[in-house]
Amino acid sequence: MKLAVHATSDVGLQRNHNEDMALLGTRMLRDDRYDGVHEISTPGRPYVIAVADGLGGQAAGEVASRDVLTAFRDEIAALEVGLSPTALSQRLTEIARSIQDGLLTRARANPRHRGMATTLTAVVLYDEQFFLAHAGDSRCYVARNGVLRQVSRDHTLREFSGDPRIPGNILANCFGSEEDFFLEAQQFGSEGEPGDLFLLCSDGLSDMVPDEVIERTISELEDLNTAGARLLELAHAGGGRDNITFILARRL
Repeated sequence: MKLAVHATSDVGLQRNHNEDMALLGTRMLRDDRYDGVHEISTPGRPYVIAVADGLGGQAAGEVASRDVLTAFRDEIAALEVGLSPTALSQRLTEIARSIQDGLLTRARANPRHRGMATTLTAVVLYDEQFFLAHAGDSRCYVARNGVLRQVSRDHTLREFSGDPRIPGNILANCFGSEEDFFLEAQQFGSEGEPGDLFLLCSDGLSDMVPDEVIERTISELEDLNTAGARLLELAHAGGGRDNITFILARRL
């Protein structure tokens, strides 16, 4: 199986440092961009793409996103072979809980890092099946035949309460949250067919660029490098108020 991949991680126009980070296989990316084709040919060897949006102020958000993505990458690489979809979803949940506990322990031990937290939205390819692992309000979309669909749920107070008067940026669940933490882990349905395009992004993209504009952009610009450059331009034009990180991955 081959995936064409583009990733961008940009500080935006109003922040002085970038707390986002992207993961592509084993490659970590911040304040950079990447284009390539990844071949996943080893049976039983998992592959992951992910976006993390750190928060907590000062350097804490940068630390949280880096630490969680690093731990998630290493745990995915060490997954045992032959897991059923149900068993894999359970293992992803166990991995997330362990990472969450470690993040809280480090935050409590260092006053500079207290309150640090991060989202995580990942697509895990395991035995040619695609799985979502998600906590927070970064997003996973799938585009098929020109139609873009959000497949993750925003873990925000507005979404969980159903009250549109609540600001949309108040997280109800993420890594580092002192409240009850959970990971949304599930196997994709029919997504992952040849030609399908996955988009993972922090809210620096999804808050700045409407879904219909994202849909039109990736439909009109088939080259992922060109589409990625255009999405970054649009996020800047929309205000660039936050860090902007996204991954485009198309199954070839």
